[in-house]
Amino acid sequence: MRLFKPNVKKLERKRDVRRLVKALNDPERGTRIQAAAALGRIGDPLAFGPLIAAMGDPDKGIHLQAGLALGDIGKPAADSLIAALGDKTPQIRWSAAGLLGEIGEVRAVEPLISSLTDQVPEVRACAARSLGNLGDSRAIAPLAALASDPRPDVRRIAVEALTGFGAQAVPLLDQSLSSGEEHAKEGVAEALSQMGEVGIAALIAALKHKDMAVRRAAAKGLAVSRSPDAVTGLVFVLGDEHAEVGKAAVASLVQIGAPGLPAILRALTNDNERAAANAAAILGQIADIRATEALITAARTGKKLVRQAAARSLGQIRSESAIPVLIEKLQDGDEDMDVRSHAALGLLYFVKAGNREIEALLGRDEYREPVIGAAAIHIVEQTFGN
Repeated sequence: MRLFKPNVKKLERKRDVRRLVKALNDPERGTRIQAAAALGRIGDPLAFGPLIAAMGDPDKGIHLQAGLALGDIGKPAADSLIAALGDKTPQIRWSAAGLLGEIGEVRAVEPLISSLTDQVPEVRACAARSLGNLGDSRAIAPLAALASDPRPDVRRIAVEALTGFGAQAVPLLDQSLSSGEEHAKEGVAEALSQMGEVGIAALIAALKHKDMAVRRAAAKGLAVSRSPDAVTGLVFVLGDEHAEVGKAAVASLVQIGAPGLPAILRALTNDNERAAANAAAILGQIADIRATEALITAARTGKKLVRQAAARSLGQIRSESAIPVLIEKLQDGDEDMDVRSHAALGLLYFVKAGNREIEALLGRDEYREPVIGAAAIHIVEQTFGN
C-alpha cells in the first residue's frame, strides 16, 4: 500500500516541475495524465523531454495527454519535437510530426520533408499533413512524390496537403499524373480537380494522354467540373478504345447532370457505336425528360448497342411517350434478342411504377425469352455492377 500519493494540483501550484516529471511514471494512470496536463500548463523546458517520452506510452490516454501538453506549450518545445522526429519509437516520431504542423513551426519544414521517407506509414502521413498545414512551397515536390506512396491513406493525405498549395502545385501534380504509379493517379487527379481552372485544364488535357490509366483518372477527376470544356472532353472519351475510360466518363457526366445534356444529346448520333451507346446510358441515369425524343429515335435507328442502351434509358426516364417504341422493339421478331431484352427491361420500369397493362403484356408466353433476358441483365448488374 502506498503511503504517499502525489498531489498534482498542489505540485502545479508550487510549479514543482521535478516532482511532476516524476509523477509521469506514477503507477496510477490518472496521476500520470494529470501530471502531463500540469506540465503542459507550466511550460518549463525541463519537462519537454519527459513529455516527449510519454508520447510513446502504450496507454492511449497518456500519450494523447502528453501530446496535448506539448501542443499547449507550443513553439518553445519545437526544438525538442524536431529532435524527436529521429526517435527510435515510431509513435513518438509520428506524434512529433503531427504536433510540429499544429504549432506552426516553419523551422520544421526540412526535417518534416525528411520524415516523408520514414519507413513507418503513420510517420509519413503525419509529416505530410503538417507540411500541408505549414504551406511552405519547399514541400510541394516531396509531397507530389508521396502521392505515389504504396499506402492509400498516405497518398490521400499527401494529395490533401497538396490541394492547399493551389496553382503552385499543378505542374508537379500534372507530371505525377503522367509519370507516377498507376495506383496514385486517381488521387492526383482528385487534387487537380480542386485547384480551380488551371487544375481542370490539366485534367482536360490529360484526357488525350497515351496512357489509359491517365485518361481514366482524368475522366474521374472531372466529375466536379461544370465547365463546357470539361463536358466536351468527357464526351470525347465516351468512345475510348478502353472501356474503363468510357465508363469513368459516363460516371462523371452523370454526376455533372443537366449542364452536360446538350453535348450528350449530340453524342447520341456519334459514328462511334460505343460513344453513342454510352451517351444513351447517361441520359437514362440523368433521367431528364427532355432526352425522350432523341432516345426514341436512337432506339429505332441507332446501331445495336445504341438501341439497347436507348431502350433501357427510356424506361429509366419513364415518359409515357416511350411506351409504344419499347413495345414495338419487344414485339419485333426480327430485332436482335439483346435489344428486345433491353426493351423488356425498359418496360419493367413502368411495371415497377404500377402499370398493370404492361405487366400483363410481359407475362405473355411469346415474350418469355426477352423477359428472361431482362431478368438476367438485372441479376448480372446486381451481382457485378454495371
